[in-house]
Amino acid sequence: MVTRARIAAYKVYWKLGCFDSDILAAMDQVIVNGVHIISLSVGATGYAPSYYHDYIAIGAFGTVNIAPWIITVGASTIDREFLVDVVLGDGRVFNGVSLYSGDPLGDSG
Repeated sequence: MVTRARIAAYKVYWKLGCFDSDILAAMDQVIVNGVHIISLSVGATGYAPSYYHDYIAIGAFGTVNIAPWIITVGASTIDREFLVDVVLGDGRVFNGVSLYSGDPLGDSG
């Protein structure tokens, strides 16, 4: 961690559940607070909605980002992994693993 890094936490999960409006409000607040990196960990309903119906994608767009650049990191019970590299625009390469083993997506996604 960077020595001058600060951590901010935003509560979005309540006794009655986790509401889209609370997640979006928290994402709006991180913009106001000048947060540079958002780490968002919430459960899923088992399906991936279209980007225009995905409240996290909508919130990420509001944080000067768009859904294809959202990186999902999480635990898995699948007993296999595929080695992959993430290559940033400045040429830096980060090694990792993926659940996708198909053809590379290329620059246009």
